[in-house]
Amino acid sequence: MIHINNKAGWKKQFTVAASVLRVKTNLTESSFKRARKELEEKGYISVLSRGGNQAPIYQLTSLSSILDHSTDDRADQTVSSTTNQDAVRKMAPLNKQKETRPKQNNQTPTTNSAAVFYKENLGSLPPYILAELQNWIAS
Repeated sequence: MIHINNKAGWKKQFTVAASVLRVKTNLTESSFKRARKELEEKGYISVLSRGGNQAPIYQLTSLSSILDHSTDDRADQTVSSTTNQDAVRKMAPLNKQKETRPKQNNQTPTTNSAAVFYKENLGSLPPYILAELQNWIAS
């Protein structure tokens, strides 16, 4: 969908036939519908069905707005840990896959180096992302 929206000139809303998306993603119809539903439930996209033979209208949610919203929530000291867990759950990967890449240089990454990398490349490090980094490194 990102590729198609990019070709459309990054419009706020765009249409694309489900058959086109299924071909591009090599998914069956049922897998495509499950994936689209999951993206919609996690708040990454909005889908407006138009009925008949008309393609649905899609709207992509900016991931930076999701991160900014989570950061704003954390600024309030009264926010509970369940709110942060909900934010992490929303940002969880859609498809969890077993890591199959070979390890390089036999070096174990540290939380500090991962945090430094994140700050240098993505900006400030929210506490829930630091916790996810620590979990990822520990596994």
